[in-house]
Amino acid sequence: MRVRYLSWRRVPLAVVEWHPAMLFAHEVVDRVYRKFTGEDAMLTAAQEDAHGEHSLHFGIEDDPRCRAADYADDGVDDRGAVLTETRARLGSEFDVVWEGDHLHVEYDPEP
Repeated sequence: MRVRYLSWRRVPLAVVEWHPAMLFAHEVVDRVYRKFTGEDAMLTAAQEDAHGEHSLHFGIEDDPRCRAADYADDGVDDRGAVLTETRARLGSEFDVVWEGDHLHVEYDPEP
């Protein structure tokens, strides 16, 4: 997986610690991107200041491990196929959505 530091962010791609489920998600997203684009996924956001205070990018109460990541849509011609396959591979404990120019993935299991 590649990482892109976005110049408009005050704090470049910052992560205190990934939740273990997100390590699995990174691998899945990377495999799906390679299948559909022939390229590695590009991680563009984790725990930068651009995310809301209560975003899962900053974990949950009593567990600050990062539970969300954003991936660039570079080279993705069929967003629907990438979205469908990523959701299927990750399962229902993950929310997977296109947000403008990136794929947002978060670990958000129902209690």
